Amino acid sequence: MLIPITIKQNPDGTIDAAAPALPGCEVHGQREEIGLPTLRLLIEDALTVRLLEERALPAEDVDAGIATATTGTTRHAHVNINVGHLVALAKHQRGK
Repeated sequence: MLIPITIKQNPDGTIDAAAPALPGCEVHGQREEIGLPTLRLLIEDALTVRLLEERALPAEDVDAGIATATTGTTRHAHVNINVGHLVALAKHQRGK
Protein backbone atom coordinates (compact mmCIF):
# COMPACT_ATOMS: atom_id res chain seq x y z
CA MET A 1 0.00 0.00 0.00
CA LEU A 2 1.38 3.39 -0.96
CA ILE A 3 0.77 6.09 1.65
CA PRO A 4 1.30 9.67 0.43
CA ILE A 5 3.52 11.88 2.60
CA THR A 6 4.64 15.49 2.54
CA ILE A 7 8.14 16.54 3.53
CA LYS A 8 8.88 20.21 4.24
CA GLN A 9 12.53 21.24 4.41
CA ASN A 10 13.18 23.74 7.21
CA PRO A 11 15.87 26.46 6.94
CA ASP A 12 17.88 24.79 9.74
CA GLY A 13 18.20 21.56 7.73
CA THR A 14 15.54 19.64 9.63
CA ILE A 15 12.24 18.43 8.20
CA ASP A 16 8.58 18.43 9.07
CA ALA A 17 6.92 15.38 7.52
CA ALA A 18 3.40 13.99 7.68
CA ALA A 19 1.02 11.43 6.23
CA PRO A 20 -2.11 13.56 5.66
CA ALA A 21 -4.40 10.51 5.38
CA LEU A 22 -3.43 9.40 8.90
CA PRO A 23 -3.97 12.10 11.53
CA GLY A 24 -1.19 12.14 14.12
CA CYS A 25 1.38 10.61 11.78
CA GLU A 26 3.83 13.48 11.69
CA VAL A 27 7.33 14.40 12.77
CA HIS A 28 8.73 17.88 13.33
CA GLY A 29 12.23 19.32 13.49
CA GLN A 30 14.16 16.10 12.89
CA ARG A 31 16.97 15.35 10.48
CA GLU A 32 15.65 13.50 7.42
CA GLU A 33 17.57 10.30 8.14
CA ILE A 34 15.81 10.08 11.52
CA GLY A 35 12.48 11.71 10.72
CA LEU A 36 11.48 9.57 7.73
CA PRO A 37 12.06 6.19 9.45
CA THR A 38 10.19 7.55 12.48
CA LEU A 39 7.29 8.61 10.24
CA ARG A 40 7.22 5.14 8.67
CA LEU A 41 6.91 3.56 12.13
CA LEU A 42 4.08 5.96 13.02
CA ILE A 43 2.28 5.04 9.80
CA GLU A 44 2.68 1.30 10.46
CA ASP A 45 1.41 1.79 14.01
CA ALA A 46 -1.63 3.79 12.88
CA LEU A 47 -2.51 1.17 10.26
CA THR A 48 -2.08 -1.67 12.78
CA VAL A 49 -4.37 0.10 15.26
CA ARG A 50 -7.00 0.50 12.54
CA LEU A 51 -6.71 -3.20 11.68
CA LEU A 52 -7.02 -4.18 15.36
CA GLU A 53 -10.10 -1.99 15.71
CA GLU A 54 -11.44 -3.40 12.41
CA ARG A 55 -11.64 0.12 10.98
CA ALA A 56 -11.14 0.88 7.30
CA LEU A 57 -7.68 1.66 6.02
CA PRO A 58 -7.22 4.88 4.05
CA ALA A 59 -7.81 4.54 0.33
CA GLU A 60 -4.60 3.91 -1.59
CA ASP A 61 -3.39 6.98 -3.42
CA VAL A 62 -4.82 7.02 -6.95
CA ASP A 63 -1.72 8.84 -8.22
CA ALA A 64 0.59 6.07 -6.96
CA GLY A 65 2.36 5.98 -10.34
CA ILE A 66 3.91 9.37 -9.59
CA ALA A 67 6.79 8.55 -7.26
CA THR A 68 7.71 12.07 -6.15
CA ALA A 69 6.95 15.69 -6.87
CA THR A 70 8.32 18.96 -5.48
CA THR A 71 6.60 22.27 -4.75
CA GLY A 72 8.89 24.95 -3.31
CA THR A 73 10.35 23.62 -0.07
CA THR A 74 7.73 20.87 0.17
CA ARG A 75 8.23 17.47 -1.44
CA HIS A 76 5.52 14.90 -1.98
CA ALA A 77 6.37 11.21 -1.89
CA HIS A 78 4.96 7.82 -0.97
CA VAL A 79 5.84 5.28 1.70
CA ASN A 80 5.30 1.66 0.64
CA ILE A 81 3.79 -0.34 3.50
CA ASN A 82 3.47 -4.13 3.50
CA VAL A 83 -0.13 -4.37 4.69
CA GLY A 84 -0.04 -8.18 4.59
CA HIS A 85 2.57 -8.10 7.34
CA LEU A 86 0.45 -5.70 9.39
CA VAL A 87 -2.64 -7.90 8.95
CA ALA A 88 -0.68 -10.89 10.27
CA LEU A 89 0.57 -8.78 13.20
CA ALA A 90 -2.97 -7.62 14.01
CA LYS A 91 -4.28 -11.21 13.92
CA HIS A 92 -1.49 -12.24 16.29
CA GLN A 93 -2.28 -9.34 18.64
CA ARG A 94 -6.01 -10.23 18.67
CA GLY A 95 -5.12 -13.80 19.65
CA LYS A 96 -3.55 -12.63 22.93
